[in-house]
Amino acid sequence: MMRPLVILLCAVLPCFAAAQIPELIPFHKGTTWGYVDSTFNIRIPLNYQRAFPFVNGKALVVDNDTLRQIDREGHELQHYKGKPGDAAFGTITLLYEGRKALVSFDGSILLSPRYFDLLVIDHNMVAAVTTDSTAGTISCTGDTLEPFRKLDMSQFDKLVAVDNLPECTYCRLSEFSGNRALAFGEKYFGFVDSTGAAVIPYVFVRAEPFLFDLAFVVHYTAADANAGKSGYVDRLGRFYCSE
Repeated sequence: MMRPLVILLCAVLPCFAAAQIPELIPFHKGTTWGYVDSTFNIRIPLNYQRAFPFVNGKALVVDNDTLRQIDREGHELQHYKGKPGDAAFGTITLLYEGRKALVSFDGSILLSPRYFDLLVIDHNMVAAVTTDSTAGTISCTGDTLEPFRKLDMSQFDKLVAVDNLPECTYCRLSEFSGNRALAFGEKYFGFVDSTGAAVIPYVFVRAEPFLFDLAFVVHYTAADANAGKSGYVDRLGRFYCSE
């Protein structure tokens, strides 16, 4: 009686595994970005300054210093006013008339352009500096998480991100997404499964948790042929970047 169930599971599991790899994946060669499939065939030409993961059939790209949203064929759906800036944790900043806004990878505007500077700390925490030189932390929906306090703006020109390494060793840093979680080894970041085993090696000087079935990483280690390169990895650990 168990044989049909085993056969059914064997038939379903490959489909489940395939579903974990996006159909279109941001890929760059040098400074130009486009999209490839999981076999590294180019699906949308490498014509952009930056490309981000697809969300519900749409993706953000930077083209001629303009943030645009495209469909799966590469056709523009809309564009945004302002100069694109830093991208992190599924968001990108936009500088518009001297103030910064925050846009989600799904194309929605999370924070309107009212801040002097924005620094995304994690998926729902943003350090913000207001135009009256006060700073605090807010959520991606604008709710205050830590009170705003006066800053001495003469000490710096802008809010600068500082990469503080975790104090722990071989510890998990994020929740699981598709049985992959961000972790920190002795010196570098990697990804573990639910057993704690490193399924994507500790070779990244910077890494973000999996989001939309991809994780943004920056390679390090002298022995790594990809040292210094940034891009996306899929759940199998394949790195989408070229010379």
